[in-house]
Amino acid sequence: MRCGNCKVCCYVTRVPELNKPENKWCSLCSAQGCKVYNRRPESCKNFSCFWYSHLELSDNVRPDLSYVMIEVLSGVSTMIAYVDPGHPEAWRNNEITFVFKELLRTGHPVLISVGKKEKHILLPIGKTPKDALDDLSAFILNLKNDKEPIVFQ
Repeated sequence: MRCGNCKVCCYVTRVPELNKPENKWCSLCSAQGCKVYNRRPESCKNFSCFWYSHLELSDNVRPDLSYVMIEVLSGVSTMIAYVDPGHPEAWRNNEITFVFKELLRTGHPVLISVGKKEKHILLPIGKTPKDALDDLSAFILNLKNDKEPIVFQ
């Protein structure tokens, strides 16, 4: 599996079905990975890691090595980058900023979250913060209307 030893998603993301909050280890995560991978909750099945899905990216960008995990949200252009609060400047690393520049070049705003208190937004030319927030609002409203779990908080 491409994840290797990376289990950042098991820590950073919220899993409503398990009442697991953000930034806490999932009780189903082990040294080998998810204990119930084949029957994992829907919010885990719906989760999409940018590094995992882009084979051209180096291992240096892998979330457990770069301290930055970029989540791809279904149906919206805005990306969410979760930064390990223990490494708050990791999102400024050259390889990560290259990824951000490519996302911006292709029209994707990036919301950067460093723990609960520090947030940044990177915007492509021609986009406003309101555009990115409207994008995220549409994502959340679609989930509520479809009665699916909300995986972004």
